[in-house]
Amino acid sequence: LGRNMQLLVSSGLGAGIISITMLLFGLVGLWDTKIIRTGFIAGVLIYAGAILYRRWSQGKTGENKRLDNIVFPDAKRLDVLQYAALILITIAAVTNLLATSGPAILYDALIYHLALPKLYLLHGRIISTPENLYSGIPFNMEMLYGLTLAISTEKLAALLHCVFGMATALAIWAFMRRHVSNAAGILAALMFYLCPIVLFGSWQAGIDLGAAFYIVMAFITLSLGLDSEEASEATGWSVVTGIFVGLALGVKYTLFPLGATVVLVHLYSNIREGRPAGKTVWLVVPAFAILAPWLSKNVAFYGNPVYPFLHKLFGSHAPAEWLAFLSDARAHNPVQILTTLAGIKSFFIVPWNISVVNQVIGDSLGAVYLALIPLAFTMRWGVFRGGQSVPGIRAMVVIFALAGWMTWHLTSALLRFLVPVLPFVSFAFALAVESRGVPAFLRKTGWAVAIILSMYNFQEIFVMGGAKSTGNWDAISSGKPSSDYLKSQHLTYGLPYYAAMEYINSKLPPDAKVLFLGESRAFYCERKFIAATVFDNNPFWLLARKSKTAAELHAGLKAMNVTHIFLNAPQLYVYSALSTIIPRDVYSWPVFNEFWARYLRLVYEKRTGVGGIEEWLLVYELIDTPNDTPDKYAMNPFPSTIKTLQVEGRW
Repeated sequence: LGRNMQLLVSSGLGAGIISITMLLFGLVGLWDTKIIRTGFIAGVLIYAGAILYRRWSQGKTGENKRLDNIVFPDAKRLDVLQYAALILITIAAVTNLLATSGPAILYDALIYHLALPKLYLLHGRIISTPENLYSGIPFNMEMLYGLTLAISTEKLAALLHCVFGMATALAIWAFMRRHVSNAAGILAALMFYLCPIVLFGSWQAGIDLGAAFYIVMAFITLSLGLDSEEASEATGWSVVTGIFVGLALGVKYTLFPLGATVVLVHLYSNIREGRPAGKTVWLVVPAFAILAPWLSKNVAFYGNPVYPFLHKLFGSHAPAEWLAFLSDARAHNPVQILTTLAGIKSFFIVPWNISVVNQVIGDSLGAVYLALIPLAFTMRWGVFRGGQSVPGIRAMVVIFALAGWMTWHLTSALLRFLVPVLPFVSFAFALAVESRGVPAFLRKTGWAVAIILSMYNFQEIFVMGGAKSTGNWDAISSGKPSSDYLKSQHLTYGLPYYAAMEYINSKLPPDAKVLFLGESRAFYCERKFIAATVFDNNPFWLLARKSKTAAELHAGLKAMNVTHIFLNAPQLYVYSALSTIIPRDVYSWPVFNEFWARYLRLVYEKRTGVGGIEEWLLVYELIDTPNDTPDKYAMNPFPSTIKTLQVEGRW
């Protein structure tokens, strides 16, 4: 096993151990910043000591190797095109690293990737948040973000996600170098890493690159196990493969098809070689063991192991609008795709649309894969390598690429769900270009096409960081405080709310608890908060619905330790069609209007417009002595919003 592969396997397992440890610490109430920092420092010191000891012991035996011989490709065997590809990858990596130093504005990060770990740190433990259905999804990446937030800021979380993308590219190169050639590895890494959706994802604290890394490592360790001649070694790799499968599933449920493909390939290999099929248990059990803590947590918190899904089957303490959530995730109906003319046509149209047609926020594959499709027909892919008892590399690559592509196409139109499949697609196209049956001029043409189109991909995403889109480069280079950037609107960051967070963080007491209305993005709140997603019933509306008097509603909020209410009024307008934002029955109920007038006091307001979706942020304080006269009633923004909607025929 090469040193680069050792680095990847050990790093992946180490990240997984940290994730599970953070989960267990959170469940027992040890998510204290001081505890986490102390544990992190101790871990770094132990790890550094282990490395120094290993290098010292290897030096005594003459086995020490230079770092550049461990990680980097063999420069002596590279031609001009391969050098160009490496230079392009390096430029992209440096650019991505710089981009992570900007403030977090990714919608999902502000709602749950970063917001929920932040909330857990504020509480000192992992808590039940039925108002945020994302909290039921396994959080292996978010646990790592909890660590980064405990020792630094959201910028370190974005950097970590960026590093996962680099590690995936390194794993792609290492695998192809081992099984095909150094050139094939560089080409596959180029196609993956310079894909627009990978480049843009490297800038933010997402989860897709973590998912890609874990599933690629599961594939790589599966191949190592199938190549092993000793039974004990093969069993060991099966266990490691199972761990990586479990870690991948603990990042995204959408990786179940690829995880199942790993299991089926392993099972088929055992049966074909005459080994007991039961040996696949060595893979399945670790995978389930890694995923099980998340399922158990959901049972304890929500009464449903797969919350927020299937609550009618399993039951749930707090059923969420998960069908609306799937619709927002652009879920597909597989039957409709397979049985209708439009669905069948989509198999030919979608590759073009996601590659060439302009997409927003880097939501594109670029044209590299599309341009290289003809080369895929110049080679015989085969199913087995002649005379050998394991699936050939070509067959395995094709199986995983097709399994990932088909399950994505049949179930979703959200392109970032395809990111974990891209390594296998890159494997396949690199194999096609570097196949021995391809004439030299076609091979060089394939390389040139990949490099030129990758340069275009990079330019497209770099421009997206400009002031007219995300504004990353201005935020990083202008020298202005991050607060100025967060108070203005950017791509993926509409209807800014940060001005109200500045007031909350600086003016409210440390023990304040803020309930959000009309806003789900709570990451920048430094006080304990309750922030419902647009798919969840806000606890405020649930309490208002069952309260018989305004005093009862007030008492219910006090029992939840709520001290303040934050309202982003334009969001009421934008999401008015959703019953979770302004429930019609509760709004018309006198209890709500009386409570708002008599039990709240406006302590902060920022309004930069008077109509439509202009900025209008409000912070209210709950008061114990109700306002008795109309002149003291708290201003209520709901009627004006409803009036606007009525004029537009939307209410």
